[in-house]
Amino acid sequence: MITGIAVVIFTAGFIFTTNAQPVGQGLNKPYAGQRFKQDGPMAGNCALLQLTEEQQSKMATLRLNLTEKNLPLRNQLGELRAKKISLQTGDNQDLKAISKIIDEMSAIQAKIMKNAAEHRLEVRSLLTAEQKVMFDARQDRSKMRPANRANRPFRNCRMQ
Repeated sequence: MITGIAVVIFTAGFIFTTNAQPVGQGLNKPYAGQRFKQDGPMAGNCALLQLTEEQQSKMATLRLNLTEKNLPLRNQLGELRAKKISLQTGDNQDLKAISKIIDEMSAIQAKIMKNAAEHRLEVRSLLTAEQKVMFDARQDRSKMRPANRANRPFRNCRMQ
């Protein structure tokens, strides 16, 4: 009887403590609605470059332009991924149709990469000589990140 009560208490405690943890939050990630600040502990690359208010403003505009350019491309890419999965899992799999979709996906990914390269050059043109050195040195670090973050080396920059 006592062991049964102990098991129930242990299970209830385990359930309550597990539910108290934030869901989907990894280490060093902000909670929903929380933003990084340039002078905070998670300052990232913005503080390293010591950007002026004018530079931050111009970079925010450039970032918005890049997002506007890439959003329809990313949407098309998602549609093509879904179509490719449908073709690969159906009963009548057509290799030519799958290959055509893969070629379309490659073309869209190339456009996104070209947009990112253009964006990096535009951002670099706003920087001083010292900032360019730091910016260029940080570009190599993007290779160490997961693939979905490789084109956003300054992702922690948030405008206040």
